[in-house]
Amino acid sequence: MPELESKKFMKYRGLYITRTQYFEMINSIKPFITQVMNNFYLNEKELRYYNYFDFCENVLGYSFVEVPISGKLKKLLAGSVLYENGMIAIGCNSSMVPGRKNFTKLHEITHAQVDIDVNNCMSQNFTDVLTNKGYNSSDQFREIRADICSSYMLITDSALKEAFWDKYSVENFMDDFGITLPALKLRLKNYLVFNINLHPRYAEKLIEGFIKKDNYSIGIILLCMYYDEQRS
Repeated sequence: MPELESKKFMKYRGLYITRTQYFEMINSIKPFITQVMNNFYLNEKELRYYNYFDFCENVLGYSFVEVPISGKLKKLLAGSVLYENGMIAIGCNSSMVPGRKNFTKLHEITHAQVDIDVNNCMSQNFTDVLTNKGYNSSDQFREIRADICSSYMLITDSALKEAFWDKYSVENFMDDFGITLPALKLRLKNYLVFNINLHPRYAEKLIEGFIKKDNYSIGIILLCMYYDEQRS
């Protein structure tokens, strides 16, 4: 099938990410996901964004704060994470919609788990801006990894497949997983391109069909998920 002849990469924030890099990124956050699962006696498909926040705040001692940002910065700054004196503090732009806040907090949690070296006594911080300006290539890569891991934590592969088996609508996804429509579209695209190996443009076509409640598109996505389930 021509649709299955994927180039095995997608473009994020100006950089091309290969299928191998994508799964390496997911694997970098897997140990943290396992910690959260074990703490709450949940499996991956049962995890939700609030489980991560609860674990970070009450087990790891992270501090979360929503900061009112106005003026030009309101549309530029999403969040930040600061490591200082053995403590992690995560800030989030309070002007964003709830689903975007969830994504941002998980993005910063990824930085805290993957990028911050707690064995280094020096203070460290990462800032998530809603633009690519000012990032060098290594910064871009870390930001892409944080985005991809955030997306995965919002809806793990097993949760995504179960939701489709249960005939979730777009509204169901947004309500249950605390995700915005753009983030849901990205999550589905990541899955269809990297897990199933569909061409990015064909994946986008199926996703738009799903949003429009097109039964053909939904059926193809379900078939892809069945294929993924059988080979795993």
